[in-house]
Amino acid sequence: MPNKVFLKNGAQAPKKIVEKTTGSLEILEQDYPGVFLELVSACGDPNHKINMIAEKKLTKMALMEQGIIHRSVKDIVISSVNLQDLKIEDPNA
Repeated sequence: MPNKVFLKNGAQAPKKIVEKTTGSLEILEQDYPGVFLELVSACGDPNHKINMIAEKKLTKMALMEQGIIHRSVKDIVISSVNLQDLKIEDPNA
């Protein structure tokens, strides 16, 4: 599986999806910190309800569809965002 990478949370994801998602996370962190926080919160807490503004942005960025965050996106967020300081790190194991 040369095109897949192992993530810190034990999941595997296609390398291109990891790269694209990590790039999207960096854009959110820089330009849309509220949406970034909503995404991180929802990935860490299945009961968290994302607000409508964040949901629209995440859907437009293809990180979510019909109100559901893609499983690979959750794995990448969980593996790449340091929850103590909300900084993005390398998601690869």
